[in-house]
Amino acid sequence: MSFKEDDFRAVLRLGEEWKVLSAETDHASETVVVRVGSDRGQRFPCPGCGKACPAHDFIEREWRSLDVGAYRCVVRARLPRTDCPECGVRQVVPGWAREYSRYSIPFERRCMGLVADMPVASVARHMGVSDDALWLIAKHYVDAAMGGVDMSCVTNVGVDETSSKRGHDYITIFVDMDTRRTLFATEGKDSSAVERFADFLEAHGGDRNKVASVSSDMSAAFICGVRESLPKAAITFDRFHVMKLANDAVDEVRKEESAKTADLADARYLLARNRRDLSEGQKARVRLLFKDNVRIMAAYGVKEALATMYRLSCKDAARVHMYTWLGMSESCTGPIKRLAETVRAHLEGIVQWHDSKVTNAVLEGLNSVIQAVRRMARGYRRAESMITILYLRSAGIRV
Repeated sequence: MSFKEDDFRAVLRLGEEWKVLSAETDHASETVVVRVGSDRGQRFPCPGCGKACPAHDFIEREWRSLDVGAYRCVVRARLPRTDCPECGVRQVVPGWAREYSRYSIPFERRCMGLVADMPVASVARHMGVSDDALWLIAKHYVDAAMGGVDMSCVTNVGVDETSSKRGHDYITIFVDMDTRRTLFATEGKDSSAVERFADFLEAHGGDRNKVASVSSDMSAAFICGVRESLPKAAITFDRFHVMKLANDAVDEVRKEESAKTADLADARYLLARNRRDLSEGQKARVRLLFKDNVRIMAAYGVKEALATMYRLSCKDAARVHMYTWLGMSESCTGPIKRLAETVRAHLEGIVQWHDSKVTNAVLEGLNSVIQAVRRMARGYRRAESMITILYLRSAGIRV
């Protein structure tokens, strides 16, 4: 098997100062070795100022490139350092590879094309590189792409946390609620995560004072972070999380009462559904449960009355409804009273939904995608790796 200069010159992006000296095939190792060099006395552009300068010295380097058929391809060259009168001695960066990288640019691009759709471990095996090397490649291209993202139009933001691996390792994700793309992700889930987002936003052309709406759960850390770092933003507490609190309270009552009423043991999901979504048979069963247990009837009524708030026409009507709801709920005991106390403390953010009409549904959907990716990858050893994949698959970037 033999190759000519033209077979590799365009693929390796060789400049005028470079030429292919030889392409030798080692059948035993199934490797093609491409030797690249230059003419004696050739001048090279200085990496600092671009001025054509003579070579100071040379160092032998090797790069892995795209396979040629079933053969591995390796590029070898004596890479010069330029002797520039203005910049001093500088290492030349070849056109076919990044500085400090051991892989050619076409090889790295092929890797990135696969990583966008496959687990990194599978791509690493397919391309014949280590996981760590592939993560370094992915991080470089993703960071470069994220560095050019324009966030000048960001005004509506959603924030949520997700686990990066088993245990209590979390990352916080910020999403543009208008374009449904990931804006920023960072380790942890405390108030400093919001500050880091605000700094990142402004570093990419955005303005923290132009963020008018933030959708979040009732995390005290997020509330504090938004008030400190996004001072003009009105917080909307996510509808899903509000109703989850109500359903959890109803379920606690169900558990407490299940010792008295055997039918309550398997009624958890029935009581979690909205009454208007129940079939006639399910409604009949709910009526039987209410007949046997007044406390369950009261808890379910409180939950349904809370859901009614989201069907009202405006914020003022919702606020009036919620004051009535609070008066009814706070007269209860146990889980329902605790629910009422939580709602009272976050009332403005709950009724704010009528102005913003935003929810964290986008984030919840994104979270399910990321957790599926995490399971497929058998988890991520570092949160940084998960953030890289998150950007690659949901930030709308091109690498």
